Amino acid sequence: MSFKQDLIKIVEQGNLDEIAALAEESSSVPTVLMSRLFAAEARTRWRAADAMGRACEVIGRRDPSKVRHVLQRLVWALNDESGTTGWGVPQAIGEVIRSDVGLAREFAPLLVAYLEHEDVAVGTDVLVHGVIYALGRIGERWPEVVRDGIPAMRARLGDGDATTRGLAAWALGRAGARDARAQVEALSGDGAQAERYEGGELVRAEVGVMAREALAGLRG
Repeated sequence: MSFKQDLIKIVEQGNLDEIAALAEESSSVPTVLMSRLFAAEARTRWRAADAMGRACEVIGRRDPSKVRHVLQRLVWALNDESGTTGWGVPQAIGEVIRSDVGLAREFAPLLVAYLEHEDVAVGTDVLVHGVIYALGRIGERWPEVVRDGIPAMRARLGDGDATTRGLAAWALGRAGARDARAQVEALSGDGAQAERYEGGELVRAEVGVMAREALAGLRG
């Protein structure tokens, strides 16, 4: 079995703890993972994004320029002219930049701008989920970096899509956006089912449960 086949199998089976060792051996791991970000199966896309972050954290320690090149490719993939769906790209960007505050400051505004864009309203839930998740993941480590995105995330608390509402509450909690506490608390009784990525799996949870969990990060 080839290196590419081995890597794809690892992602599809969810053995993501093996990614770092492979990235120590080869800087081509992100190149192989790129195609899996556009996979038809949602779980594969999310795992590929997770793996991308793990690989780039390792590669960045020996060659930061390679990580920057990966990010340039990811940003291009979000562009309409790229011809890709962009499905798993936002969360991949988030996973890559959350390990480096300099990259987070440089690239997080692109995610915020995407969420704020007037065209991002209908039929783009898959991308919106990825952007909000990415901002939450970045906000866990560098809350000041995603501060400008707080209004856009708060606006999504009233979205018609349950997963968008749930992820917005989750992300605001991770970013410690205390000024959003009342809005998040208002969702604590929302019984609609949402989906989130956790531990290599896509799991279902009520929006209200996600909101109540988020409130723990908004106290004080």
